[in-house]
Amino acid sequence: MKKYIIIIPFLILAIACKTKQPMTQQELATASRVQELIDNRKIDITATWAYPLASNVLNQLAVNNGLGAGNSGSRINLLGNGNFLKIHNDSVSAYLPYYGERRMGGGYNSSNGVEFAGIPKSFEITKDKKTDPTEMKFSISQDAETYEVFIEFFNTKKVQISVNSVQRTSIRYDGFMDLDAE
Repeated sequence: MKKYIIIIPFLILAIACKTKQPMTQQELATASRVQELIDNRKIDITATWAYPLASNVLNQLAVNNGLGAGNSGSRINLLGNGNFLKIHNDSVSAYLPYYGERRMGGGYNSSNGVEFAGIPKSFEITKDKKTDPTEMKFSISQDAETYEVFIEFFNTKKVQISVNSVQRTSIRYDGFMDLDAE
């Protein structure tokens, strides 16, 4: 009996440490296209999920079905709402719905979402050959608000976007790249 107790953890460890499977031709083509679009700065992103910082207000909305069926105060489905983040050459534009708390006013006629268009103040792309995601970060101002945007691009065309602002609580979005962008 003691032999089995000793062998079982080693079997579990051996199964958990299996090597990574090589990429298929389709996965290699997708990864190549993702990197080509990033290198050429022709990126169109659609967000599918929003992950706001959960707060009492958002949790109350979720409990009372104010965020829609299947959503919670920390995860909101964005399919079908027309959001985007586009990077074309030096210009960046976005409209991403915002769920969270605003720390400072917004004034009249200000957007409720994360909305900006223009040329970012700082723009940086980092690609580590050993890791999958390519990272991009930039800072851009719209009206009286400045956004710090951090994007992770994965070889599978999946994307994670984090948006920070002094005027709002942080929010993260999951989405995907349009590989047919031109």
